Amino acid sequence: MMNNQESNHDEVPIHGLSSQAGGSPKKLPLGSHAGVGIAVASFVLGLVSLLLSLFVIGFIFGIVGLVFGIVHLSKRLPFFKAMAVWGVVLSAIGSLAGISFGVFYGIKIHQVFSEMEEIQPQAEDYIGIAAPDIKLTDMDGNEIILSQLKGKRVVLDFWATWCPPCKEEIPHFIMLHNEVKSDTLVIVGISSEDKSTLKAFIKKIGINYPIVSADNLPFPFDQISVIPTTFFIDCNGIIQNVLVGYNDYDTLKANAVAENYKGEQKTAPIQPQTGLKDSEIKYTLKLQWTLNIPGAVSICAGNWGNDGKEKILVEDRNRNLHITGLEGQIQSSIKIPELFLQTEIGKYKQNGYRLLGYSNWGRKVTVVDTNGMKLWEYKARMGVDGAHFGDLDGDNTDELIVGMNGSGGLHAVSCDGKQRWKVTAIGNVWNQAVVAGRDPKNTLVFATEAGGTVRVYDSNGQIVRTLQPLEKYYAQMTASLIDANDDIQVVAIGADGTVVAFNPTGQIAWTTSSLKQSSWRTSNFACGDMDGDGRKDWAFLEANGDLIIATSDGTKLAFLPSQKGIEGFSICSGLNGGALVTMSKGNISSYSLSK
Repeated sequence: MMNNQESNHDEVPIHGLSSQAGGSPKKLPLGSHAGVGIAVASFVLGLVSLLLSLFVIGFIFGIVGLVFGIVHLSKRLPFFKAMAVWGVVLSAIGSLAGISFGVFYGIKIHQVFSEMEEIQPQAEDYIGIAAPDIKLTDMDGNEIILSQLKGKRVVLDFWATWCPPCKEEIPHFIMLHNEVKSDTLVIVGISSEDKSTLKAFIKKIGINYPIVSADNLPFPFDQISVIPTTFFIDCNGIIQNVLVGYNDYDTLKANAVAENYKGEQKTAPIQPQTGLKDSEIKYTLKLQWTLNIPGAVSICAGNWGNDGKEKILVEDRNRNLHITGLEGQIQSSIKIPELFLQTEIGKYKQNGYRLLGYSNWGRKVTVVDTNGMKLWEYKARMGVDGAHFGDLDGDNTDELIVGMNGSGGLHAVSCDGKQRWKVTAIGNVWNQAVVAGRDPKNTLVFATEAGGTVRVYDSNGQIVRTLQPLEKYYAQMTASLIDANDDIQVVAIGADGTVVAFNPTGQIAWTTSSLKQSSWRTSNFACGDMDGDGRKDWAFLEANGDLIIATSDGTKLAFLPSQKGIEGFSICSGLNGGALVTMSKGNISSYSLSK
């Protein structure tokens, strides 16, 4: 009896497993239920590792599942062996897949950042040239003239309050200002932001060196495409070094107090000249009106409403969307659900017009109606590089083209937010454009990709051809229907600043030189009929910083001088020509061509 009781205490029934003899439960040694748990855990972890392998972290679950499965099998337990084997197999596959995806993503990310570096100006090109004279005014109204600082070393830090690495460097500059005498070293922080933003930030952080609000600076300070960028100028006014990105205190100090430049002074590179021909008609851009919208962050133009007239839409930092007519009066304002740095108007046959909004490298594109109500959003796991409306199928309703960061590719999205097709072989997409022909068969989609080419697709996402005019590396690009004959023109900016206009087969119409900048993340071009001849014209920043109007055949019609600091611009079409509308520090200005 005692032996039977001991046996009952030392054994537990495993329900669901019958004996061969009579159906009474088999009894296994106490603790064997733990082995069952290990086998089940291995199998479950194997499944999880497979599902999560795309996100790399699957390999962690796979390793654990692999260990659990091997432990179970090593005990040679007579139950759940098949489950443990499957757990080992699935875990091994999940681990290998997770590691493979990790390597793949690493290569792609390295490729993207390497190619981004290729399109940036090389800092060493500026070392050894004389710094141009600039006149700045700090937050207290004190004037800083660079030429009058000879005999002192000067540090010019180009930064912004919204830039995390810039903010990380500021304590280093504060410490440097405290440690080095002001009669030997002058530190100046330069931001293009408005004074009120800068003053609030200075007070909050306690910055003790001069901060100025400035843009439209001369070469090479107009070539900055990454912040922070710091120029170190020696006592003779020679640019001694340029550091791009965050640097620690020791590096900054070593450059700030280094000996004067020892090499032979270099001549500043000759700035590219325009290749456009002058118009026979002498036009000027005449200011029509100016409207102040504090905190303006984005601008776009197009049909918005049922009156058939184009409107100017300006969003401010409080998420107010202001609808303005061509006469310069705000007609209405609506609240929109999110802050967008890029906006564009699209048409919807049944329900009127729509607005898309996004921020570069943000995680989604959002579409709202004319009341500001969010209709849907299209998410991007690795970030959005750009999005544009366009009618892909000729039904008078715009679909959406979205360019993804990383290896996300190019996506076409239906008018209700559903994916129609995607092209992943293209990898990272810099800029994109969709041009709807009057015949849907003529509709084309364009995209610039990480390799620097311009890809051309049909409305179904099938590749038509790959272009690379003049063998340039292209990131900034757009395209438009030019006239009533379905003529399409593409304009793109090469990494060296060359603007190239060409048709969808790659035939070049004209070239010129643009202002080099990292503005592939902003709107670099505007298109519309400015002179009323029925053909669309282009607006963009030329190499010298002028905002110019050029025809599709390469004729320069007119220009606005010194617009390097401009934050956005668009062209509104009218009955007798168009209006060029610009946005700069809350000032919305409209210009028309005048003879």
